[in-house]
Amino acid sequence: MESFLNNTTFIFWSAVVLIVVVPGVTSVLAHYWFRTRKAELDAQLKSQMVQLGMSAAEIERVINSGAETEEEEE
Repeated sequence: MESFLNNTTFIFWSAVVLIVVVPGVTSVLAHYWFRTRKAELDAQLKSQMVQLGMSAAEIERVINSGAETEEEEE
């Protein structure tokens, strides 16, 4: 173990992995988790609206109103 700690090349590449690779992988995983969760919530909302007896036009209007709000925030 001491030989690894005395090896500056090993320490350098370990730092590169910790500083660059780990946050990069984490951000990619978080992005796809967010998209999956958003799709689940949208599907749940649509299902609830169908159960309430809303028409397709009403559902489309509700879904599109949320999309316009998201575009304005960006």
